Amino acid sequence: MNISKISAYAAPSFSAQTRISAPENLLSKDDINRFVEMGKKYKTPQDIIEINISDIHPSENNPNVQVYTCTKIMKGKSPKGEYCDKSQMAVPYIKNGQKIENNSPKNYLSKVFSRLISG
Repeated sequence: MNISKISAYAAPSFSAQTRISAPENLLSKDDINRFVEMGKKYKTPQDIIEINISDIHPSENNPNVQVYTCTKIMKGKSPKGEYCDKSQMAVPYIKNGQKIENNSPKNYLSKVFSRLISG
């Protein structure tokens, strides 16, 4: 009699569809491609991550600060049904003429994807 093992564990299927748009002066094509690859480590191919970064514009609250707006849309399916989460944030990038490198679009998206992937 031949007995073979059967595993109930299937390999996880990741690879969310990731779309990123940003002005070239704020995020290079290489950076965009890097974040698209990071999106492939998130959930399933049925999930969608859309991130749009605007041009730099004056802050509504402080005339000495310029910001870019980051809009993030997450779509997919959960056990409770389909979901669509949208968030938008004005990220301060230039204050009194000096760039705040910690808030650059590249650094900001690194933090966003790190949080998404780690759970």
